Amino acid sequence: MMLRYALRTVRARKAGFLGAFLALMCAAALISACGTLLDTGLRGTIRTERYAAAPVVVSADQSVHRITVKHRHGKTKVKDKAKPIAERAWLSEELGDRIARAPGVARVVPELTFLAQPSTRAGTGGRTAYGHAWDSAALTPYRLDAGRAPRAADELVVDADLAGRARLRPGDRLTVQSTSAPRSYRITGIATPATAVRHQTALFFSAAEARRLAAHPGQVTAFGVLPAAGADPERVRQAVARALHGTTAQVSAGDARGPVEFLDAPLPLDRWGVTVPPAQADEVLAAMFEAGAGEVGWPGWCSGHSGTRSAGGLMTAQMANDIVRDHRNSPVLLVMLSWPYSAEKTST
Repeated sequence: MMLRYALRTVRARKAGFLGAFLALMCAAALISACGTLLDTGLRGTIRTERYAAAPVVVSADQSVHRITVKHRHGKTKVKDKAKPIAERAWLSEELGDRIARAPGVARVVPELTFLAQPSTRAGTGGRTAYGHAWDSAALTPYRLDAGRAPRAADELVVDADLAGRARLRPGDRLTVQSTSAPRSYRITGIATPATAVRHQTALFFSAAEARRLAAHPGQVTAFGVLPAAGADPERVRQAVARALHGTTAQVSAGDARGPVEFLDAPLPLDRWGVTVPPAQADEVLAAMFEAGAGEVGWPGWCSGHSGTRSAGGLMTAQMANDIVRDHRNSPVLLVMLSWPYSAEKTST
């Protein structure tokens, strides 16, 4: 009986029923889309490529710290404010011996990463080209498909993607622009990564030539730590962290290795917020100037700027100018609307 009444109602009010159905369908689609974005933001990670075969990676601290000590009423309060730097921070290569002595460590591989642009008509397919020492090829790992490893200062191994684009073979010569004047190298081998590498092109030099091009004597970009057979990577990470206690070195494992490799990638957030690349930051700041905003800062930098709306007022022009000026050298801008931003960061 009730079904019959319902069908009669639908026939009598077709337009209303169709409108209600479309509204509910659009609402469900909107909620599903927002839920997908929320899930991606909360659980999304930056996948490592270069360090895929190294469960533990040791890198330098990518922040500049300002430590303030205040003595008041017989109590001492220490604040550690940190601001991330866009340039790669380097580590002393002497730390490798301390890492190697940690329990569960089978091998420590020093890594050198520096810009190395090959001069080819085909280009690199939009990928950034980096140079490395061949000794660190095990961190991905890269394996030779043809030829041999570089030995002399004018020898080079290129990855299979670049070789395919530029039709390079062992014996060909390739001009590379790195940290010094362009130089011609003879290709001695073609290497293929064991895991997918989609965001960078790798060129491998001899150890001595890589140190020269890196232009940081006595320093390395990172250390890749290879655990002993059967060792738990998390326990190895903890052992390495204990071995490096008292230094500024950062020990990463799992998904935390991605931000170590890709410095320009947005960092994971521990609060609700939106990360904005510098290229779009000016547009976001302009919109915030018109509508007011909650908090603006950089991930890992505690001071930040606050542009809260007060009694319907707008963000001040001086505030917007300060943010535009300060974010120029920051890898990513953090915008949080109507959300309290902590002024303190606990040093670990």
